[in-house]
Amino acid sequence: GIIYTEIDDTIGPNPILWVPSDLSEDILMKVGVKSITLLTAEYGLIPKTLSIIPFPSLEMKGIIKFLEFADKTRRGGVTQSAITLLFNEVNDVIFYKAIEDLEAFFNESAENIIRIEELKTSKEKIYQEIEQLHTNILNTIENLRIKETSQLEAFPEKVIKDTEIINYQFKVIVCGDPMVGKTSIILRFTNNAFNRSYYSSIGVNVSDKVLQINDIKIQLIIWDVAGQSKFKIIRAPFYKGANGVLLVFDLTNPKSFSSIKTWYDDIRKSTMDPLIG
Repeated sequence: GIIYTEIDDTIGPNPILWVPSDLSEDILMKVGVKSITLLTAEYGLIPKTLSIIPFPSLEMKGIIKFLEFADKTRRGGVTQSAITLLFNEVNDVIFYKAIEDLEAFFNESAENIIRIEELKTSKEKIYQEIEQLHTNILNTIENLRIKETSQLEAFPEKVIKDTEIINYQFKVIVCGDPMVGKTSIILRFTNNAFNRSYYSSIGVNVSDKVLQINDIKIQLIIWDVAGQSKFKIIRAPFYKGANGVLLVFDLTNPKSFSSIKTWYDDIRKSTMDPLIG
């Protein structure tokens, strides 16, 4: 769903419009408060790009576009608001893959809403913009699904599941701190957002990639291990049987680089088999 939240001088974050209409009050308030709180933490500076944040209590994530527009009736002469796209965290890879298209839609809607707000036009006009944004996003995700499905049908060797025609099969684990780009790397390699298995309760994504070298078919079973600390005590079984490991860190986050040794030691405690990585 999509929620449009304004900052009210008296009551604070105020969700005023949303699609679909049956979103619960609990969702509206949690999304509204957390979205606007991000602006408070940044001293009111408006990010130029989309922001992506988790809503753990809802098991969802949000893509947020912040707006600022002139309003002489408000303190400081401006009003700030947020458009939040809320989606199930199970489907996060799909939305990451479509992020460039989504940003274009968000930017267009933001420009239109700012113009409507500054002209003091009816809120119904803003609701129509939110509805159109919702439709554009649904169509984009559906087109991505169709495109990906067509590619899989055109190149069936990429999704070979019959182990009798696989010459070699290797398990590869991908580990690292949260938010370092593990999922994005896997997505770029497999180019497959829809055909995957997701086990949110145990913190692992499983996808595969079949490579053909001459007449040899090699299947890589790729385990995207969740980096959150809450999954630490149950990671050991994921490591067992691994033939290779990819340790990922973020160049802009020195702490994630320092954590690489911790990840390596944790993996070695669970498997003594030779690992390629």
